[in-house]
Parts: sequence; structure tokens; C-alpha cells
Amino acid sequence: MPARIAPSLPILLLFLTLGHSYRILGLFPHPAKSHVNVFYPLMKGLALKGHDVTFVSHYKFNDNIPTLKEMQIVNPGADLVNAIDMSQLLGNRLQMYLNNVLLAYWAVNTCHDGLSTPVFQELLNSDESYDLVIMEFFNTDCYAPFAYKFKAHLIGLSSCTIMHWTNERFANIYNPSYIPITHMDYSDRMNFFERVENTALGVLHEILYNYILRFNDERIARMYFKEDFPSLTKIVHNASVFLVNTHFSLNLPKPAVPAVIDIGGIHIGNVKKVPQVGISQF
Repeated sequence: MPARIAPSLPILLLFLTLGHSYRILGLFPHPAKSHVNVFYPLMKGLALKGHDVTFVSHYKFNDNIPTLKEMQIVNPGADLVNAIDMSQLLGNRLQMYLNNVLLAYWAVNTCHDGLSTPVFQELLNSDESYDLVIMEFFNTDCYAPFAYKFKAHLIGLSSCTIMHWTNERFANIYNPSYIPITHMDYSDRMNFFERVENTALGVLHEILYNYILRFNDERIARMYFKEDFPSLTKIVHNASVFLVNTHFSLNLPKPAVPAVIDIGGIHIGNVKKVPQVGISQF
């Protein structure tokens, strides 16, 4: 190697590392548009940074970004757009108790209806490689084996406050005496009865999720994945980071481990100047 080239080699190698990009697979099979509206800006931002991103959901945004590949889940009747009256979710106490039953129903449908579609059949039979799998941690983990299949790191996303059954996978702090579960309308200043109710419902929901839904998730996943994989519990407990669409100013301050990160407002775009023509017409 010529002497005049050798000193420049470390600088050249440094620029090569700066130019490295990752292959990222984003899996968002839950059919609610409000969830996807939170996740897409993150995936779009990663693509604009130069990463090779594959985005799987029920919706297409058609932003024509060269490094962003959109794969649409085509399942007629599954999309949830303006389909839920949010006032009903907190309408009465019985409804708040039964919200998890609704989530459980959606979970089974999301697994079967998603994994059986051509988009996921293509991924199930794919020999592609990915560095990172990003998926929603909500009401089902049946898509988590994709991280094992592609030997990729796993990152969780949530479009709402943390579902309390996901805390354990990050050893995140959950104390029902002052941290209300998502489906109840409590503050962090509960009286004795509210704390008892909050604790009891939290335990029941964790039993429902960890022993009933998780069993169904694993059973359905093993029907579709050709490869053998560890238990879903083991896979999701290996997740690296959990990004949550919350902010302490709106969702109460809560203790969290470093792996659980608030990203509240990530879906809000840059401020655009109001057109003067529109103002005059208004």
C-alpha cells in the first residue's frame, strides 16, 4: 500500500460506516387506522434517513419514497375506519370491564385474517433478511416469530398507553396502587376501593392475556410458520426497546425502565404555513 494512501484509510472506513443502512420490517396487522397513523410516520422517517423499510399494514400511503416498500393487507371488511364510538369504551363500568373481551376477539381475528393473506404468505415463504422487526405490542403477539425467522432484533410500538400485560417483558414498573390500567378512567390518586378494583382487574387481564390469549396466539402462529420457534413469551421478552405514544403531560408521570421510551406526538408533522388564499376565502 503506498505510504500516501495509508493515512487516509481510517477516514475512508469511517465514512463507510456512516453510510451504512439497515433493513427494517414493520408489521402492523391490527386493522384500526388510528393505530397505523401513529406508526407510519416513524417508518417513513426511517426510510427518509436511508434505511430500507418494508411497511406492512391494511393501508397504503403512496409517498413514493424509494427506500420504502408498502405491502398492503387486503382483507375486505377488516379495516377499522370510523368504526368505533370511543365514548362507548368508557361509557359505563361494565363496558370498561369487558373491553378486554373485545380486544381478545380482535386478537384471534387479527392473527387468522392476517397470516392467511397473500402478503403474509409471501413473508412466511420469504428468504429475505432483515436487521430489525418493528411491531405493535397491543393485543396479540402471533406475529413475533417473524423476528426469530429473520434473526432480527425486535422493537415494540404502542399507539396508546401501555397495556399493563406488556410491562413484564421489559421488567417495567407497574404498581396498581397509583398506576391505573388502560381501560379504567382513574387518575394516579385513587381511593381504597379504586385501588382494589384496579388491582383485581389488572390481575384478571393478565391472566386472560398470558394464559388464554397467549395460548391462542401460539397455537395459531404454529399453524402458519414452517420454522419451529421458541415460545412467544421468550421471543417478546427478548425485545430490545418499547416505544410508546404517550407523554407525561397528558398520561400522568409514571416510572419506566430505560427500554420503555415515550414518543408522544411522533405522528404530528411539521407546521405548514397557512395559504393566504384559503384565509381570504374563509
